[in-house]
Amino acid sequence: MSMKLALAAPTPSLPLARATIPALGVALAALLYLVHLRTPETYAGIFWFWGVAPIWPPFFDLHGVLSSVQCYRLGVDVYAANPCDIAGRVYNYSPLILGLAVFDVTVDWVMPGGLILGALFLVALASLPQPRGAYGWTITLLATFSTMTIFAVERCNGDVAIFLIAIAAGHLLARRAAPALGYALAIFAAMLKLYPVALLILALRERLKILIAVLAVALLAFIAYALAFESQLARALDHVPTGPYFTDLFGAKNLPGGLADLVSFLAGAGPQAGGGFVAVRAAFWAVAVAAFLWQAFRVAARGDWRDGIAMLAPAPATFLVLGAAVILFCFFGAQNVGYRGIFFLPLLPGLLLNAPGRRVAALIVFLMWGEAFREGMEGIEAWYGVTAQSSVPNLIFWLVRELIWWRVVSVLGGVLLIAALPRLRRFAGAAA
Repeated sequence: MSMKLALAAPTPSLPLARATIPALGVALAALLYLVHLRTPETYAGIFWFWGVAPIWPPFFDLHGVLSSVQCYRLGVDVYAANPCDIAGRVYNYSPLILGLAVFDVTVDWVMPGGLILGALFLVALASLPQPRGAYGWTITLLATFSTMTIFAVERCNGDVAIFLIAIAAGHLLARRAAPALGYALAIFAAMLKLYPVALLILALRERLKILIAVLAVALLAFIAYALAFESQLARALDHVPTGPYFTDLFGAKNLPGGLADLVSFLAGAGPQAGGGFVAVRAAFWAVAVAAFLWQAFRVAARGDWRDGIAMLAPAPATFLVLGAAVILFCFFGAQNVGYRGIFFLPLLPGLLLNAPGRRVAALIVFLMWGEAFREGMEGIEAWYGVTAQSSVPNLIFWLVRELIWWRVVSVLGGVLLIAALPRLRRFAGAAA
């Protein structure tokens, strides 16, 4: 089985179907705008129902970035303070973005910038391989208008821009039109936020010499970037957010850390206890990682998974690997705010074209709507005077959600093994 992907039967041209998602997105945005004009309370209630806490002004995260650029242009040390931001948030993004200060950037750019990025996001979704059949379209629409996606667009977080760059790189690499530009976009995206470095896994499809060249250029670029902006990067990393295990943050540490804290709490030692509970947390980590590896290799050994991925056309195969790599890197790399789950969207078409992947796609939709479910449960409990800390249903939901996360990433790990291992064997044979 090679990572050189075989062509599947061509998908029929469905221009109206391809326009469905952006058309629904535009209609939804217009409807929400009209609701906000007439009854702002209803507008806020809709977002609460979606599991997204509405914040004024719209495109709140874009406001934070552009306000930092505005203040930086005025000579303010935005890593220490940002009086241009309505919430006073300090800067924690790449120093490259501050290069926009050469233009007369102000917070007045937030509304047009957010609308443009939102429109481009819809165009990017429409450019992805299209699902087939009623089930595929239902899953895709539910994922597209899920809590994670709406959260990302409503905040206009920087991950939306990274998503656009990743999709552009994916198309260039899938079509083999300009692979050098595709890898350059991946390296640039990794300089804006670290996690897009996972896109470079696509270089495994290249000949060994080209793979080495891509990795060498990437390494040199990252070294030069780190040396040029060493102090700024260190200060930005100091402001990277972390949080509790039981909220909307996703990441590998949630399950072992949360279980260890629960054991600590039940033992009367309190959350985040040290001493012997460090060993408890390490034990949960060991079990979780062992289960992940076992499931990933089990998926990679299944003939239906291998055959299904081998039959994918280049575009869905490329975006399946792209999305799987990003989600896995984010999951194991750190805790992530929920909107980063938009990288599930590019992998869904390839997953839905694989028979066993269709069931996993339904689990992904559950995860993408997870915060709406969690917020809904907490709202019902608050109505009856039950706090989240004492809620058994809330803890059960958290446990189920985290187990599903590990199940999904195990499958994605298996997908990457199927794509990468044959190519690695070929490289090893060439080297020998």
